[in-house]
Amino acid sequence: MSVLSLIWVMGLILVPLLYWVVPERFRSPLLVAITLAVLAFFSPVSAILLCCATIFAWIAYRFFAENGWAIAACASVQAVPLVYFKATQQFQGFGAPDLIIAIGLSYYALRAIHYTLEAYKGGLPQHGPIDVVNYMLFLPTLLAGPIHRFPQFHQDQQRRRWNSALFSEGLERLLYGYFKIAFIANVMINEWFIGHINDHMVEGSRSALYLTMIAKGLNGYFQFAGYSDVAIGFARLLGFRIMENFNWPLVRRNVQEFWSAWHISLTSWCREYVYVPVFSLTRARWLGIISAMMVLGLWHEFTARYLVWGIYNGAGIVAWHQWRRLAGERIDAAIVDNSLAVRIWTAISILLTMHFVFIGFTLVQNETLTGGLGFLSALLGLA
Repeated sequence: MSVLSLIWVMGLILVPLLYWVVPERFRSPLLVAITLAVLAFFSPVSAILLCCATIFAWIAYRFFAENGWAIAACASVQAVPLVYFKATQQFQGFGAPDLIIAIGLSYYALRAIHYTLEAYKGGLPQHGPIDVVNYMLFLPTLLAGPIHRFPQFHQDQQRRRWNSALFSEGLERLLYGYFKIAFIANVMINEWFIGHINDHMVEGSRSALYLTMIAKGLNGYFQFAGYSDVAIGFARLLGFRIMENFNWPLVRRNVQEFWSAWHISLTSWCREYVYVPVFSLTRARWLGIISAMMVLGLWHEFTARYLVWGIYNGAGIVAWHQWRRLAGERIDAAIVDNSLAVRIWTAISILLTMHFVFIGFTLVQNETLTGGLGFLSALLGLA
């Protein structure tokens, strides 16, 4: 199911209409019922897994919130379905039985783990089981996130009222999202840009490979950012301000800034629940960074290409910290009073960061790590 599908577009029209027409006490139950109906129709296993995750999260909060070992066990159990589906999807087509698609599992599993861990940390407001159901079965974030957090959701739910300004913002974000997906990504990049490469450049040439890398990187950004805009806009139509997921990552000056602005709900999740615990236990920043980026990579897919991709980006962040300490701060201090030098250095930094990230993307844009490395070798003239 895609946000471009007719059924999803119809949902964007009908769900807010029904939601605001019915009495207030029926709004949340209506939204939960629609979410379950959608999942039950397209992927019954998803409905079952989501309900189990919701029940298990509430049990962890209600009965085990003060027991660290029990909470750790609960969080681990919440991760089992995600790990299983990610680990087995790579074997499809190689004799393994077809795997039923679990819609939204990558997102609601991390929401459940967030909720469970925050229960132990004392980061959750007072609430009841229905609040957890409303949070976990929130339709706008079902397909592609963001991985919004419970405290903000609960606050919005308590304050929820008709707000024409917020509704207008929602419509505007939907327009931005569909423009990014349908026109910029699908037409300008996939049809025009890549079509021009295929029609007018020598296949396999380094210039063609380079432009293909740029096109795929841009396409990935506009597709995903567009999906996030649709989810954020849909949520605002219903009176909720869920967290932003992208903040102009392609104009960031270094790889750390980039990963603080790309897929923010996931990168911040990895920072909170992977980097911080690892760093607290080991006092080794580099290990925390590498661990967080490895989890970020494997969240996408349990394969060698995503593991290497995560390590590559983690190593880039570690290297940037070293560069910053050894030379970067001195360069910034030396040019701070020269506005032209600052602009030139900023432009160079943005270009270097974008190319570092896009080179990393080539590792996962092919079906295998070998294919990605082959593409990269040809691009660099090593093959």
